[in-house]
Amino acid sequence: WDDDIGSTSNDGSTGWISTVPTTVTWTGIEVGIWREEFSLRNLREWPNCELYILVDLWAHQSNYVDRNNHTDTTFEEVYDGAQRRLRPFQHKTKFLRMYSTEAAKYHIDNSSMDFVYLDARHDSCGVLEDIQQYWPMVRPSGIMAWHDYVTNTRIQGDRLFQLLGMNREAQDWGLCEDGTRNDGAVEGAVQDFLRPLGIPVQATTETSLWKTWMVQKPLCWKKMERRPIK
Repeated sequence: WDDDIGSTSNDGSTGWISTVPTTVTWTGIEVGIWREEFSLRNLREWPNCELYILVDLWAHQSNYVDRNNHTDTTFEEVYDGAQRRLRPFQHKTKFLRMYSTEAAKYHIDNSSMDFVYLDARHDSCGVLEDIQQYWPMVRPSGIMAWHDYVTNTRIQGDRLFQLLGMNREAQDWGLCEDGTRNDGAVEGAVQDFLRPLGIPVQATTETSLWKTWMVQKPLCWKKMERRPIK
């Protein structure tokens, strides 16, 4: 998968589609949208997708230091633009404008998703919470993936990051929502969740800091109790 992950985009986000058979219908969910470019690429390159759920608050979040944590006004404009540009796929898309945890708890069926892409909060606490909430929704043999597979320590020490002025005042994935610190960020949370399960992480080999990781849920994974989609 390492080669396939990066086959269709600079950040390696859509290469996973090359692993999906075209003879069956599939379902997917993207958590953390911001703008709709990634969603649009997926929908264009994945014609056998029958349901694509987009989850995002599209609102400013307190105690989250990230360059994409914009004002509510900006988020409103971005949300309107996403709905407009994805209108050709409205027969297979579903927007859930809410916290990722709310969407997971009340609106998504366990063991119902073939593909789950997590790209919401990037602090370790937020990432781990999202993985814990959305892992049950991945079907056995399904895929879970996330961009920005890196620690906050590595980001803060990167020369290019510093040259761009991206210091802790501009972006700090070591700060959790509750005010605690954990510089593991995305990479740390992924390892904390998957290592006890004995599931290896597949990560891109690109030299960029912003790697993509993905895992395939074992086919023998015990199917969890299903909840109806509301």
